[in-house]
This record gives sequence, C-alpha cells and structure tokens, in this order.
Amino acid sequence: MKKAYSSKRSGALSCKNGFTLVELIVVIVILGILIAISIPNLIPLITKASSMSSKVNEHYQKVLNASDSINASSSSGAWPFGTSSGDAED
Repeated sequence: MKKAYSSKRSGALSCKNGFTLVELIVVIVILGILIAISIPNLIPLITKASSMSSKVNEHYQKVLNASDSINASSSSGAWPFGTSSGDAED
C-alpha cells in the first residue's frame, strides 16, 4: 500500500496528488481558444433569436387583442362564445 503523503521537512506533510501550474495554464489556454472560436459563430444566432423573440411577442399581442375583441362581442361574455352556465346543463 502506497503512502499518499511524504514528509520532506520535519513533520511537514505535503500531498503529491493534484495538478501542476503548467497543466492548469494549458487547460485555461485551450478554453480561451475554444471560446474565441465559438463567439463569432454565436453572435448571428443571438441576433436572430432576439428578432424572432420580438416577432413572437408581436404575434402574441395580436392574438390577445383578437381574443379580447371576440370576448367583448359575445353576448354573455362566457367561454365558449354565446353560452352560459345554464345553457351547458340543458
């Protein structure tokens, strides 16, 4: 069974497990390169998504306005149009 700790100085324990500074820097550089490559590809997608979002919101407002006008023009104001709770039981 191997020891995970070794004593270099008088009674001081140091762990030999872990990453070195070079390994951490290499990982950070690789992540930076990947981010630099992906950002130019994501900008058009973000722009397209925001324009689609505004179109969806506009359509949603049209549907709400249409349903409000239909509800206001129905005789009883109940859903479905023109029925009341007494009509459904007959």
